[in-house]
Amino acid sequence: MCNMARKIQPEEAVEIGLRMRHAREAFGWTLQQVASVCGGDHTRVSKVERGKFASLNPYVQRLCKHVHIDPESQNDASPQALHARLDRLIRERPGAAAALRAVFDAFELMPN
Repeated sequence: MCNMARKIQPEEAVEIGLRMRHAREAFGWTLQQVASVCGGDHTRVSKVERGKFASLNPYVQRLCKHVHIDPESQNDASPQALHARLDRLIRERPGAAAALRAVFDAFELMPN
């Protein structure tokens, strides 16, 4: 992680926040637990997870490091990143849910 606070676009903040939330939940951690390790309080962590930040400041970088995500990665194939992308696609594109459901159904029918 770099130590400089890089300004980011709102949609990138939302994507990073979603990845962060999915990672935190995958670890089974509460907002309070992450806040106690990274500083601040649970409301500050919640704001970051909702994409309410304008730069990759040291606090956001600390949160990302704690939940093991790379905010700079554009090709993150981790379950958290994929989950965040699915959430965004479903939210932004009305027909995406049906299309994704068809893809999932096809994958489930494939032999192992």
